[in-house]
Amino acid sequence: MSNSVLSKAGVTTLALLCFNAPVLATVVNFSDPVESERWFTVVDGVMGGHSSGEISFNGKYAVFEGNLSLRNNGGFSSVRRMWPTSNEGRNSVQIQVLGDGREYQLRMYKNRWLNGIAYGAKFKTEPGKLQTLTFTQQDFKPKYFGRLVRNAPDLELDQVQQVGFMLADKQAGEFALKIKSVSMH
Repeated sequence: MSNSVLSKAGVTTLALLCFNAPVLATVVNFSDPVESERWFTVVDGVMGGHSSGEISFNGKYAVFEGNLSLRNNGGFSSVRRMWPTSNEGRNSVQIQVLGDGREYQLRMYKNRWLNGIAYGAKFKTEPGKLQTLTFTQQDFKPKYFGRLVRNAPDLELDQVQQVGFMLADKQAGEFALKIKSVSMH
């Protein structure tokens, strides 16, 4: 078995050669110093809410943290980045996260706009435990401003243009999600 690694724009493509059949994984590299410039925050302030959120990088993890507020019909905080590479042939997404016991969403977007349909997959974190979670295309539900979009096309990972995380669990208070990796397989 041999491994090779190619890196471009903070995303690493890892080719694992096993039984002469390459399996490619696209991995967001959080140890890349410019990775922090690729992420942006969207909070409920765009709709009058008072939640906060930010993403920072400590060399090992991306840390998505802030304060969720339910005041003025608020209640969400999110971060995302453009997905800069081809996803052809990918059928799952894997994340490694260290959580705080709250329920988050992994979100995928088929466009490069600020709004539009977001395909979300919920996951519950365990406080202080590093979790490796895998999602298939079928795990993602289409939503628009928090409401399920009926008759929306299914998510196809080869069409993903953005990836992100959201907290919208209707529980006010501070939060922190440490993200070790995001990869498509």
